[in-house]
Amino acid sequence: MKRLLSVFRWGYVAPRLALVLAVVGLLSFGLAPLLHWLIVSAGQATTGAAVEIGALRTSVVRTSLELDSVQIANPERPMKNAVEADAVRIDLSAAALLRKKFVVQDGSISGLRFNRPRRHSGELPESQAREEEPDDTEEPGEPLDLAWLASLGDDAQQRLLEEFETARLSAELLDIWPPRYQALEQQAQSLAERAKALQRRIRDFAKNAKKQPGDVIEMEAEIRELHEQTQTLRKKIGKLAAKLDADRQRVNEARLRDAEKLRTIVFEEQLDAETISHYLLRRELAAKIESTIDWIVWCRDHIPRRVPETKPTPGKGIDITFPGLRRVPDYWVQRLHLDGEIEINGRPMAFAGTASNFTSDPVLLGQPAIVHLKTTDAAQIEVVARFDRSGLRDVTTLAFDCPRLVQARRELGRQDQLELIVSPGFARVHAELKLEEDQIEGELAFVQEGIRIEPRVGKKLGGLRVAGYLNDSLQQIERIEGTLRISGTPRLPKLKVESSLGGEIVAALENVGRREISHQRERLESQLAKLAEQRTADLVARVEQRQRQLTDKLGLTDETVAALKRELVQHVGLPNQFLGNKLPLGNLLK
Repeated sequence: MKRLLSVFRWGYVAPRLALVLAVVGLLSFGLAPLLHWLIVSAGQATTGAAVEIGALRTSVVRTSLELDSVQIANPERPMKNAVEADAVRIDLSAAALLRKKFVVQDGSISGLRFNRPRRHSGELPESQAREEEPDDTEEPGEPLDLAWLASLGDDAQQRLLEEFETARLSAELLDIWPPRYQALEQQAQSLAERAKALQRRIRDFAKNAKKQPGDVIEMEAEIRELHEQTQTLRKKIGKLAAKLDADRQRVNEARLRDAEKLRTIVFEEQLDAETISHYLLRRELAAKIESTIDWIVWCRDHIPRRVPETKPTPGKGIDITFPGLRRVPDYWVQRLHLDGEIEINGRPMAFAGTASNFTSDPVLLGQPAIVHLKTTDAAQIEVVARFDRSGLRDVTTLAFDCPRLVQARRELGRQDQLELIVSPGFARVHAELKLEEDQIEGELAFVQEGIRIEPRVGKKLGGLRVAGYLNDSLQQIERIEGTLRISGTPRLPKLKVESSLGGEIVAALENVGRREISHQRERLESQLAKLAEQRTADLVARVEQRQRQLTDKLGLTDETVAALKRELVQHVGLPNQFLGNKLPLGNLLK
């Protein structure tokens, strides 16, 4: 043994062995903090938001790396994590490390979750302050043009009622008749005042000792004129009574014409199935597809693009790959096993899958990065995302397939207009998206069967009555099928909804329109008859009241004229039989 030990030159070996042991110790105990700092710094520089790691462990012997409780904040919503994971384990290629290459041969990310809330903001101190957007808010659905239905509502019906000839004519007559009697009342008042003035003159004449025959003749003529004008006024009142009957007949004829006009009103509104489908389904489908687009863009933006070829720098040499050796990117994730939980339609679902070929140089690798996920429950959701930057163009595709997606009870449309309550059930959903450079295209197809639909209608559009009409028609609908077509850019996607539901709702609304018009026609005709009767009765009552007042006033004038005649005869000294004489009193005094 001593001879064996004496073979080594310990003066040369011992210092070098100590250095190797020191390096191994440094790597074992100092590498983890350094890697922790490097990963956090690189992650934050890439995402622009906080990256947090609970613990990091390394193994130099196995060239492996383990991370616990990884959180990557969402830079747009700092109070939520874009991604978080319970544990990350990666096994590195030792040979690649010796060549300064970071190659993950195998690994796993467990407990993946997305869009989860954080305890504190993930905004970096040096980043600009941004106003946080409210979460989980729903924008109201786009309004649907149902003005034709609103025009049949109770408020609009009252306005329409006032526009018919019956309403206009009866209102006009109520305004015309008072001035007619006002003129007659002024004449009656004038006659009454003249009679009183003549009475005072006759009494003054009786007191006068010198009675002039000419005064008697003038007073007798005044009495006769008052009597004639009173009779003429009575005839005018009689003619007004006849005119009242004619006006009543005019109102009745207007009502008949309005009733005939009502019978010619039919449903002529042109409804568009695509517009109805867009109104009912766009908000729900847009929320799903836009969040998917955001996820695709976020992933793509964090995958390196093509590495530009650089010319050798004079004096620094170039890298030469020897025959039989393959060039390897600076980092390359060959395969990662994934599992975690994702929320779809408000329901958490467990999933498992793989991520492969994520690299710093997609062109050198020559293969697309792929994420393949499957849920582990009865929904059987499968997602395959391909991020291909190996060619001249940047192409990302995503395929989503679910044969049995759980659908909770949901509301389509707007509560203040038209809203459909769809019963819970299962839906088949398939989506394919393609993002090439800054243009996106694709479609999402869905089918839900065995449904029940309950309609709700805003009060201004007819409320419960119209909802009842719709309910009768919608009972036949047991299936919703449609397609959402996507185009445009990720920031401003254009969404077009095509669905069988639109055509079925159009047919139901057209039936509602016909029934509602029939209902409103009958109701308006009844109200027109009541309006004509009410306003005619009001007109007659007003006219009869004014006529009685006028007749009473003329009666008093007649009595006054008769009294004047008697007084004049007595004061002149003639017998009473001359009271009825139609001859002028002036002839008897000649």
